[in-house]
Amino acid sequence: MVTVQPDRHGLNCYCVKICPVAFILKIWYNIRDGNRRFFERALTEIWRINMPGFTKQAIKNSFIKLLNEKPVSQITVKDIVEDCGINRNSFYYHYQDLPSMIEEIILDDADELIRKHPTVDSLEDGLEFAASFVLKNRRAALHLYHSGNRDLFEQYLWKVCEYVVSTYISTAFGDSLIGEKDKGIIIRYYKWCCFGAIIDWLNTGLKDDIQALFYRMGQLKKGMLEEMIRRSILEDADREKY
Repeated sequence: MVTVQPDRHGLNCYCVKICPVAFILKIWYNIRDGNRRFFERALTEIWRINMPGFTKQAIKNSFIKLLNEKPVSQITVKDIVEDCGINRNSFYYHYQDLPSMIEEIILDDADELIRKHPTVDSLEDGLEFAASFVLKNRRAALHLYHSGNRDLFEQYLWKVCEYVVSTYISTAFGDSLIGEKDKGIIIRYYKWCCFGAIIDWLNTGLKDDIQALFYRMGQLKKGMLEEMIRRSILEDADREKY
C-alpha cells in the first residue's frame, strides 16, 4: 500500500495520477461544502500534471493523421498545430523541429509496442505485431518509407523485429543445451526473415495480404526451428566425443 502525505489542501500527485475517481470525489465534496479555493487549485494541479502528456499525444495523433493524408515533405508545423488546436509555442516547447518530432514519435512507438507485448507465442504472431503500425496506417507507413526518414523507419522495424524474434526464440529454446554461437546465428536468421518480409511488402506497395502470408509461412516452416536446435545439439555432442 502506498502512503502519500497530502498538502494543506488535501491534494497530492499520487491521487491525481493513480486515483482519479477518489480525486474527483474529493473535489465534489469540497465544492459541495463551498470550498471554491480547493476546486481552483484542483483544476490547476490536473492541468500541471496531465496537460504536457496530453499535448504531446495530440501532436503525435495529428501528425499520424496528416501522414495518412499526404507525404512527410508536405506536412508543416502549421498543419499540425491547426489540426490539434494548439499554438506554435506549444509545439516548440515539446519538439525542436519537425525532424526531431518524427524521430521521437517513431522510436517511442517501437518502445511502446515492445512494452505492450512482453511475450510472443509464435513467429506468425510476432511478425504481425512487428507490422502492426503498417497494418493500421498503410498510407502513413508508405509515406515514411519513401521519405528522407526512411532510415529511421527501418531502425524502428529492425528494433521491433529483433525484439520479436529474440523473445520468441528464447522461449522456444527453453532449457535446451544449444551453444550460444548457434543460438545467436538462429536468432539473426529469423530476424533477417522478419525484417526482410516487411521490407519486401513495403517495396510492393503493401499489395499482398501480409497476415495470410505470415500464416502460410509459419505452416511451411513448422518444425524447422526445432530441427535447427536438434542438429546443433547433436553436432556439439559429436565434437565432444573427439
